[in-house]
Amino acid sequence: MTVSGQCHHCEKRSGIKNAADLKGKKIATVKGSSGQNLVLNALKQANIPADSVSFIFTTPAEATLALDSGAVDAVASWEPYVSFAVAQSGDQIAVDGRAFPVSNYLVATDTAIADKRDLLQDFRQRLVLAREWGVAHPEQYAAGIAKVLRLPENVALSKVQRENNAPISDIATVRRQQQNAIDTFTRTGLIKPGLKADQLIDASFFAQQ
Repeated sequence: MTVSGQCHHCEKRSGIKNAADLKGKKIATVKGSSGQNLVLNALKQANIPADSVSFIFTTPAEATLALDSGAVDAVASWEPYVSFAVAQSGDQIAVDGRAFPVSNYLVATDTAIADKRDLLQDFRQRLVLAREWGVAHPEQYAAGIAKVLRLPENVALSKVQRENNAPISDIATVRRQQQNAIDTFTRTGLIKPGLKADQLIDASFFAQQ
């Protein structure tokens, strides 16, 4: 498991500098994404009602275009879209997602977990090693990302520097982060009450280090 930094970045002409400035604004994001989760948590921390902003649901790429055109006031997105917008359009980060960490996950069906556990565990272990290498060698890691994703090198390096790609071995941390996200979306009516993080996480993979 890894943690990646999500960021809320705003068009430099909007005058948005922090979460308090989001009230009454149009925010483009992906519905149910870490970007929307970020906005909702930032609003809660600033004691601003969730319904005081208007969400415009779209894709990350379309959200950036809407921001550049002035159709929305802000975008709640993730890397590399954040670093690309900052580098290419001069957008500014108003709420840094690193203040509200969430985990990335490997998702598999129950059937795959039952029938291909060894393969999944092998892939997980390889991914852990790759992430650990990337943390220790950020420049080389960024160079590889730039090549694979066809990103400008400065954008790729910014992405790597802004994200926390260190694997998480503490299942309690993963459970807490996932439950916080569930609670946020339950509170705002995006999902029905009753979902628990333990229902979604196979703890046995954490025991096989």
